[in-house]
Amino acid sequence: IFGIDPTGWTDEDAIVQFTVKSATPVTNVTITDNIKPEVNGDSYSFKAAENKTYTVTVENGSATPATKDFHVNNIDKEPVTVTVLNAKELGEDKNRALEKTVHFSVKAGESMADGNVKVTSVLKSQPVLKNEGNGIYSFKVNANITYTIEAENGASTNKKVDIPVNCIGPNEEMIGTPIQTSAADKWEKEKTVTFTVSAPDLVPTVSGPKGTVEVSDTTSSYSFKAAQNGNYTISISYAGKTAFKTVEISHIDAQAPASPSLYNQGATDAAQMLYDPATPIITSTREFKVFVPSQEPDQSPITTEYSLDNDGKWEKVLLLPAKQPTLDYQIVLPALDAETQKTYMLKLRTRDEAGNSTETTYQITLKAPAAAGNNGAGDVGAGN
Repeated sequence: IFGIDPTGWTDEDAIVQFTVKSATPVTNVTITDNIKPEVNGDSYSFKAAENKTYTVTVENGSATPATKDFHVNNIDKEPVTVTVLNAKELGEDKNRALEKTVHFSVKAGESMADGNVKVTSVLKSQPVLKNEGNGIYSFKVNANITYTIEAENGASTNKKVDIPVNCIGPNEEMIGTPIQTSAADKWEKEKTVTFTVSAPDLVPTVSGPKGTVEVSDTTSSYSFKAAQNGNYTISISYAGKTAFKTVEISHIDAQAPASPSLYNQGATDAAQMLYDPATPIITSTREFKVFVPSQEPDQSPITTEYSLDNDGKWEKVLLLPAKQPTLDYQIVLPALDAETQKTYMLKLRTRDEAGNSTETTYQITLKAPAAAGNNGAGDVGAGN
């Protein structure tokens, strides 16, 4: 009678049990590797430390000893080891991607089977494990959590390894270079910026100097309109992480320039230095100096022009240098011919390079200069 305990896989020595039936007393029992058996009457047992064939020889004084082979093949003492091959990459934020593949190896004895390797996490849907062969396994991850690999051999020796994943998320390269649809140094009231996102499921947001900016979606790209100068940040988010790309926008000017004014050269009171457009001007002076306030540093350069009697022709008065209000430019009305006086409608216009403009209209009656000795000549209409 022969038996092995346990009958299944074990990570310990197996106990081989057998009985000896002999008509005469047994004189000697020998076992492979000089193993000494334990004896209990006609029952014998010994410990098998490894998988192989053990030969038992029984002698009872007869000329021919009895022999029997016992085959042991259920011992697996090799420890299970699990090694994550790309653990460093998975744990570093700098290696971002929307999905990563975990590669790991399992080393175990012959009792190991595919069904004894599994992966678990807090997710309801668990990763699909793929056997790459030669003890290499892989699975895909798309969340920044800890995954647990568990490997167990047939002898119930198991190994658990936790894999913290911290590299799932978008990266800056997923946002295409923002492109302005016009030259960056061209002054405009607003600028249009286009960009792409290589991850189709990620919806970008844009924030500007004054908060969130509306983003338009086309079939192949995104766009937004910049209405202020400054930095605009494009963001995409996934798995609790956000990637940014910033573009600096300049040369936006949506503000109308300051209104130009006629300067009253004959005024003695500071309050009367500028003519009031609401009050008709009566004067014998043909020359008028023009005052234009300076632009702010973030406003575009301006040109000041005038038009006479709505003839549709604009003549340049001055191109104002930045931060330099000036009175060094003037308008000269046509000289009177036979008339003793003539009334003009004078329009002053300040126009900037972004297309903004401001107009002021003056009614000017030019009269012939008074005869010599007449002290009654003068200008009327000055004052604010």
